[in-house]
Amino acid sequence: MDQLIAKYLQGNLTLEEQHELSKWIQSDEKNAETLRKLEIYWKDHQSDLMVEELEVRRRLLQRMQDDKVSNTKSTINYRYLLRIAAILVFVFSISLIVVQVNFNDPVKPTSVALVEKVSLPGQKISTLLPDGTIVKLNTDSKIITPAQFSENSREVTLIGEAFFDVKRDES
Repeated sequence: MDQLIAKYLQGNLTLEEQHELSKWIQSDEKNAETLRKLEIYWKDHQSDLMVEELEVRRRLLQRMQDDKVSNTKSTINYRYLLRIAAILVFVFSISLIVVQVNFNDPVKPTSVALVEKVSLPGQKISTLLPDGTIVKLNTDSKIITPAQFSENSREVTLIGEAFFDVKRDES
């Protein structure tokens, strides 16, 4: 679930992951509150962390240039130091998130509204998607769609069998 939340905060969730996150949020009010706190922290501190990381990188680059000028210093693998600095920034940011989650007031998260249609065994149903596509679900099948499609994609999750009469959209 931690990886799913991280992907959510970065805006990289697939439709299935969005559905899984929505179910997790709806399963317990504490889950929704936790996600709200994480989202607040992410928005408030993301730029601060980037500034700190840039400062660490600037310092490392300055040291590298100083070592090139002065051959008296010992050779250090700066890529290794840069990786360590990045790891330290990451660990620091995660610890700040945890602290922030424990002390912030809850705010409602932005959730993705999903629509789930299920045909029972022996039942065939038809449904209309938000873009005008007609879907005929075969018996014992399920389709999960967003309540509204994005401008660039029309992704659905299908479990079982269905016939799609897709509404043409050249754009």
